[in-house]
Amino acid sequence: MNFTRLYASCFFGRSVILQQEAKCPFFKSPSKRYFQTSGGNVPLGLTKDKQDVVIRDNASEPCSRAKFSIHHGQRICQYESVRFSSSVSDKKDTVSLEDIFSTWNQHRVQSKLKSVKPIRSIEQFPPRKNTKSSAVLVPLCTVNKEPSIVFTLRSSSVRKHRGEVSFPGGNVDKRDKNVVDTALRETFEEIGIHPRYFHVWGVMQPTINKAGSNVIHPVLAFCGEIDVRTLTINLDEVEEVFTCRIQDLCDKRQIKSTQFRTDPGYTLPVYLGGVHKIWGLSSIILHQTLKLIAPGLYTYELKHIPPINSIKKVK
Repeated sequence: MNFTRLYASCFFGRSVILQQEAKCPFFKSPSKRYFQTSGGNVPLGLTKDKQDVVIRDNASEPCSRAKFSIHHGQRICQYESVRFSSSVSDKKDTVSLEDIFSTWNQHRVQSKLKSVKPIRSIEQFPPRKNTKSSAVLVPLCTVNKEPSIVFTLRSSSVRKHRGEVSFPGGNVDKRDKNVVDTALRETFEEIGIHPRYFHVWGVMQPTINKAGSNVIHPVLAFCGEIDVRTLTINLDEVEEVFTCRIQDLCDKRQIKSTQFRTDPGYTLPVYLGGVHKIWGLSSIILHQTLKLIAPGLYTYELKHIPPINSIKKVK
């Protein structure tokens, strides 16, 4: 039995995702409606409150996508179904630019937050004693309807990492409930976007700074259409706010790498497709983000050559 994952642009004010049939409640509504798709008839079941939609595809021939409409009185809602199977491997798990901020991709990302490791993981690079914790926000957005990511350029007056590209964020404060609160609070303080405008997708696996003194928790959140010219920037911390299109960040022709040979060593990507070079911790978090949200679009693979000392230890 094949199942179809569904997302809707409009259905009683919310989008929906198909789950495995075993996890879905039986339909309380006795009526079922059928809609013709390229793969055959698809029965649509509605629960009694008419808020949840489940589609089961009985078509013998696989159809990767099928578009159709549902009429609710005078309202016409456009739907697109996307084939989903629990047997599909990660290698075939691809996302298009059109789908990257869709509800179904959000659910896919949330299911893989713990499986995508950073280049510098705390398992490989253990923290030192009295390590601080911090959080950064990776603001997913659209600019003129194009999927993009927001970055900041740190002020030249700050003590550390002056003039470098970063994500908004900072150290965890006692008043913060969790790292999500930290990331949202710092973002508001630095670039003026209120937490209510963000839809948080989740927290990625933490990474660690080069000195081993700070564990950083990247938080993924979507804030919709944005115009950086309208933002209220804290000039004491931020010199500039800019965005990069995800399409450009995924362009392998615009990505280089730099290698650190100090045992155990690691390799960082360097992104050159935007208005500023992105490297260091920001590139670690960006690489992790793109692998997570844009499989198929982002195909850049880091090649790390271990230092000679590490090779001798292995032997």
